[in-house]
Amino acid sequence: MTPLVEFLDSSLKKQCAGKNFGVLGLGAERHGSWEWSFHKTHDGLNRFIIIAFTPMPAGPSFTVDVWAAADDGNHFARMLVTEFVASEEQLRQEEPALMPRLAQNVDRAAAVAFGLQQTDLVETYLPSRLAK
Repeated sequence: MTPLVEFLDSSLKKQCAGKNFGVLGLGAERHGSWEWSFHKTHDGLNRFIIIAFTPMPAGPSFTVDVWAAADDGNHFARMLVTEFVASEEQLRQEEPALMPRLAQNVDRAAAVAFGLQQTDLVETYLPSRLAK
């Protein structure tokens, strides 16, 4: 998946930078998925765009999730913007065919992330064991 990771690193970084989101992680393995995450602080909240590619157990395909999120350091909200399946064939093309669809949903995730308000942050982070 390395050529794809490099392509997505570049493409997603450029797209999110256009929305003033900075890089948190590019193509990192996290909980069995390849994940790209971006961050921007706006109106007192941390806003996030998260893209995850998870290999499907039944074959050469990936589930692609695009998330929007926000937090204030203590509370958070995370919303699934889209989930779709991409075949390995789609991912191995020089410019993957899924890019227009992915780009559209990353734009939607940015809009959702910017739309989240303090009152939407209904989940609470677990207290850190290190804070004792």
